[in-house]
Amino acid sequence: MALYTVLPLCVALGAGLPVLLAGHVLGGGALAFWSVMWATSVQNHTPPAVLNRVSAYELAGSVSGIALGQMLAGPAIALASPDRLLLLSAGACLAGCVALLAVPAIRTLRRAAPTDGAKSTAPGGPHGE
Repeated sequence: MALYTVLPLCVALGAGLPVLLAGHVLGGGALAFWSVMWATSVQNHTPPAVLNRVSAYELAGSVSGIALGQMLAGPAIALASPDRLLLLSAGACLAGCVALLAVPAIRTLRRAAPTDGAKSTAPGGPHGE
């Protein structure tokens, strides 16, 4: 997810088109990878009985966060230039990634072991055969 900071950084620094395109590819790829890892982690580490509720709360928090950011964007532009706000955005994203990786439980999170009733979809069957 830390690679996502490249996207606002390229725009803030006024990069040329090739660098801007590369930054968007890196940022988009990082966001796509993070999204898949997040969804997989939530599904693997949340009990099935509450998975729907947890997913609903997570989505509500994400959507409300986007709306809050859009509401604050106008007043923020009055306080600072768009370039400064993009640099602040990149810094906040990077700081958030560092803060998350500083938590050992997050940094060492591994895939949950399948339960007895779950079937593995990995190549070679459930026992690597």
